[in-house]
Amino acid sequence: MRQGTPMFFVRIVLLGLGLGGAYLGTLSFQEGSGVDIAVGAGGIAVAVLCFFFLAKALWRVLGCAATFVIVALIVAGLAYFFYTSGLLNIGDKKTAAAEAKQTTAAAKTDGKDDDIQALLDALPELIDKDAKKAPQQAEKAPEGPKKVPIVVGKVSEVSSGDLFKINNVWVRLFGLAAPLPQQTCVNKSGRPYPCGRMVINKLKEIVGQDELFCTVMGADVQGAALSTCIIAKEYDLGVVLIENGLAVALRNITPVYTPYEEEAKAKKIGLWSGSFYMPWDWAQQQEQSKKQAADIKMPTQPVVKKKTGKKGFLDYL
Repeated sequence: MRQGTPMFFVRIVLLGLGLGGAYLGTLSFQEGSGVDIAVGAGGIAVAVLCFFFLAKALWRVLGCAATFVIVALIVAGLAYFFYTSGLLNIGDKKTAAAEAKQTTAAAKTDGKDDDIQALLDALPELIDKDAKKAPQQAEKAPEGPKKVPIVVGKVSEVSSGDLFKINNVWVRLFGLAAPLPQQTCVNKSGRPYPCGRMVINKLKEIVGQDELFCTVMGADVQGAALSTCIIAKEYDLGVVLIENGLAVALRNITPVYTPYEEEAKAKKIGLWSGSFYMPWDWAQQQEQSKKQAADIKMPTQPVVKKKTGKKGFLDYL
C-alpha cells in the first residue's frame, strides 16, 4: 500500500503535466509568431514525454490491452490538439498572408483609377445633395466677426481711441472705452481741449506700423469685432491705453484693466490730469442738448407794414 501510493501520485503528476503541456502547446501554436511556436513545440514535447512515461508505468500495472487503449486515446487527443492548434496550416497561413499583402499592394496601385472614376461618377449626385443642403447651412452660418476669430494685420484706419480697422474688419477693444471723437475734456488748468482727437492721435502713434494680433471675443451693437489685441507680439494694447490714461476700464465687463486704471489715476496722467465725462455720459449729455435745442421755439417777428410813397387823406390834414 505504501509502495503503491507514491506511484499513483507519480502517474497523476505525469498525466497533469502531459495535459498541461498539450494545452499550452495548443494555445501557443494558435498565435503564429516565432516565439509562440517555440513555446508550443516545447509544451507538446513535454506532453509526449509525460504520456510516454505514464504509458510505461501503466503497462506494468494494467497490462498490454488496457495500456494500448489508453495510449490510443492519448494519441487521438494529441492529434485533435494538433488539428485545432492550426500547426498543420501555418505554412498555408503564411502563404495566404503573403498573397493578401500582394493583393493589397496591387489594389492600392491598380485601384486608383477605379476610385477616381467612381468619384467622378458620384460627383453630380454629391453636388445635388450639397445644393439641397445649402439653404439650411446658410441659415445656420454665423454672422459678423464670428467668421473671423482672429484678426492679424496693421491698422489702416482709426475712428476713435478704441475703434479701428484691420484688413477691412472694424475692431473695437474689449473691456475699455476711450473718449468719443468729438468729445472735449478739461485739462489741469481748467481749459477745455479735444480729448477725443488727442486719444486718436496717441493711438496712431502707439500702433504705428506694428502688426496687431487680435482675438475676437464677440461683436458690439454696431457689428464691430470686440477683441483683445496684442501689439509688438507682447503688449496688450488695452493695457497700454489705460495705464497711460487714454481710456477707462469697463469694470462691469472685466476686472482685468482695473489695476492699470487705478495706477493712472494715482499718477494723474492722460485724462486723469484734469476732469472729463465718461464717454457714455458725454454722449447722453449731447443727446439731451440736441433735444433741448429742438424743443426751443424761436419767437415770431411782428409783421411791420412798409410805408409807401402814396399819401392818404390824413396826410393832407
